[in-house]
Amino acid sequence: AVAGEGSGDGGGRSACGKVLSHAAEFPRRCAAQQRERLRTSHATVGLLFLVGGLLIGAMAAGFGIASEHVEEARREWFDAAPWAAWLVIPFGLTFTL
Repeated sequence: AVAGEGSGDGGGRSACGKVLSHAAEFPRRCAAQQRERLRTSHATVGLLFLVGGLLIGAMAAGFGIASEHVEEARREWFDAAPWAAWLVIPFGLTFTL
């Protein structure tokens, strides 16, 4: 038996007819797939912005808390040894660069 004959996939249509019907259906299938992809990507982008915003907010709060602790430690250290600022500032700038 020849492949495609009597197997329920279009009966006795010729190969050319099958190609033409496939070509006619292609734009509709492609548009449907694109609509589905856009629908899911829109939700994904929204979720990405939400999670990104939450993470950035948490990092900003963490940096704020850390800066308060560092400022408190600096104040205690400089109160104990006021001359330390003359050493830490130039060397700190050097190590930073």
